[in-house]
Amino acid sequence: MDRERVLAELEDQGFSVVEDVLSPEECKRYSDEFKSWVRQYKENDKTYGSFESLVQSYRIGHFNASWAVRLKVKAVFAEIWGTEKLLSSVDGVAVSPPPESMPGQPRFRNDKTFLHLDQGANRLGLHAYQSGVYLEESSTSDHCFRVLKGSHKFIKEFYDHFPLAAKESSSMEYYELRDEEIKWYSDLGCLQATVPVPRGGMVLWDSRLVHDNARPIKARPNSDRWRHVVFVCMTPAKWAKQSDIKMKRTAYENLLLTTHWPSQNVTTFPMYHPTGKEGIQELTELPEIATTKEAKLLMGVEEYDFSDGKSNGPEEPKWR
Repeated sequence: MDRERVLAELEDQGFSVVEDVLSPEECKRYSDEFKSWVRQYKENDKTYGSFESLVQSYRIGHFNASWAVRLKVKAVFAEIWGTEKLLSSVDGVAVSPPPESMPGQPRFRNDKTFLHLDQGANRLGLHAYQSGVYLEESSTSDHCFRVLKGSHKFIKEFYDHFPLAAKESSSMEYYELRDEEIKWYSDLGCLQATVPVPRGGMVLWDSRLVHDNARPIKARPNSDRWRHVVFVCMTPAKWAKQSDIKMKRTAYENLLLTTHWPSQNVTTFPMYHPTGKEGIQELTELPEIATTKEAKLLMGVEEYDFSDGKSNGPEEPKWR
C-alpha cells in the first residue's frame, strides 16, 4: 500500500481505494461461503431480510469468511494509524444476488439517494476510517459506492448550519440528508461521485464523509454480478474505555454485530432469528479463526501492552 497516497487522498477527497488486499483465490473462497449461506434461504423460499443487500444480523459478522477478511486487512489500518494495537468493529456484510435474477420487479438505479453521515455532531474532527472490502468487482454501472466528494471537510459547518440534523445525529450516530442539505454541500463544491473498486480491493473513507451506495444500472454489462462487500472499521485500542471493552466482549461472547465504531461508544445490534428455521443452518459458535490471539486482541478479549515502547497511535479524538 502506498501510505502517503492513501493518506493524501483521505485528507483531500475523504476516500481512497487500495487494490489487491485479497488475492483472487481468497475472494472466491470467501465469496462462495457467503453465497452458499444466501442460497439456503432461496432454496427454502425464505428471505434473509437484507436492507438494500446490507445484512446486519444472523451473526454474519462472525462467519469464518468475515473474520478472515477482517484479519487480512488489519495491516492496512495498522499502516494508516501507525500502530498494530487496534480494535475492530463487527460490521455487517453486503451480499445479494443480481437484481436481474430476483423475482418480481428488480430494483435498479434511480434518482433517489440515501446519502448519509455515520458520524454524529458530538464528535469533533477525525474519529474513524471505515472500509468496504470487495469480494466482487464493483464498476460504476454496478451496485457502487457513492460519495459527496470532499464533504468530510465541512461536517462541523454542516451541523452548525442545520441544528436539527445535529440533534438527530447525536442520538443516532446516523443522519440521512434531505434534498436541501445535499444542495448545501453541492454549493460548496462537494459533488456526487461513484467510486469503482476492483475485486480484492477496498475503499477507505473518513467517517465524516457523506456517502451511500448506488444501485446497479439497468442493462449493465455484468448482469450476473453480485454485490459483495465486507465492511471493516478499526481504530486505536488506546482510545477505548472499560465500558467499551465490556461491550465488545459481550459482542464476542454472544456473536453479536456492532456498529462501525470499534473503540468509543461501542454498541451492538440486536440478535435476529428468522421465523421457520427448517432447512436453515445458523452459526451457533465462533469459528476457529475468531479464537486466535489476534482476533481476541481486536475484540478486547485479550489486552494490548500499551507500555511496551511501541506506538499506540494518535491521541484520542475530541468531543463536544
